Amino acid sequence: AEYMGVTSKFRGMAAAVSLLVALTVVAVGLVISWLVDLVVVWVIACGVNFAVFALIAAPFKTEKFYDLTGGITYLICTAFSIASAPNLTRRGTILSVMVVVWALRLSTFLFTRILKDGIDRRFDVIKTKPARFLVAWMLQALWTFVTPLGVFIVNHHSVTHQHTELVLRDWFGFILWFIGFAIEVVADRQKNIWNEKNRGRFISTGLWAYSRHPNYFGEILLWIGVCLSSSSVFEGKLWLGILSPILVTFLLTSVSGIPLLEKHADKKWGGQADYEDYKQRVNVLFIGPPKGKSKSF
Repeated sequence: AEYMGVTSKFRGMAAAVSLLVALTVVAVGLVISWLVDLVVVWVIACGVNFAVFALIAAPFKTEKFYDLTGGITYLICTAFSIASAPNLTRRGTILSVMVVVWALRLSTFLFTRILKDGIDRRFDVIKTKPARFLVAWMLQALWTFVTPLGVFIVNHHSVTHQHTELVLRDWFGFILWFIGFAIEVVADRQKNIWNEKNRGRFISTGLWAYSRHPNYFGEILLWIGVCLSSSSVFEGKLWLGILSPILVTFLLTSVSGIPLLEKHADKKWGGQADYEDYKQRVNVLFIGPPKGKSKSF
């Protein structure tokens, strides 16, 4: 039995390493033919996350530094992108600042929250299984590489692109980012205040009266804004930069975001008349007017 356990563990680790190698090959294959510097950004993203996993997360079976590490990875990768830019433009500067502001705000917010709560339910099962835990950290590396991909492209491609001045598309992108960022900040703040006063109850006020996950809607919107501005320099293979909002939307709506939270909410409040009414009337993601009038309970 012990032998089988070791074998199973070895296979799990092998699968995790294989995933990392596959992701690296894919990333290198995508960028090596047109922007070699992006390979360095990918290596940095993987290196930072693997180091924290190997030195802290795995040995102590803790997820407390997961989101903070993600924020630090954004900052390091963005700093490298700026430092290695052949000709930093106003577009690149503004977009880089947007990434830094967003990363600082979200990572500190999530780190403060987990220090207060003590746990992150997403990792309850996998943090005791090294192979699966490693996959989560490598997915974060992929997340921190792909989401700001448009910004990295703008910075590294600026020297060869003729459209260095800001255009209308940029301003639309900046506005979307600002709106999305504001929605995410307000939604997080509202939920924090609610939880302090209504521990154990689901929130249905403020922005949460118009969307069950307004913070995720804001995050998706802000990355669409970043991509829209970045697309001012996209051409040919550079259009791979649109992977950013696609990946964000996919992960938040189909993988680690909404599905996990909806499952937890259903388990906790499912069957309660007020919760079922709220779930039926309020959009899961998009902010909009509720369907029909709220029933009184």
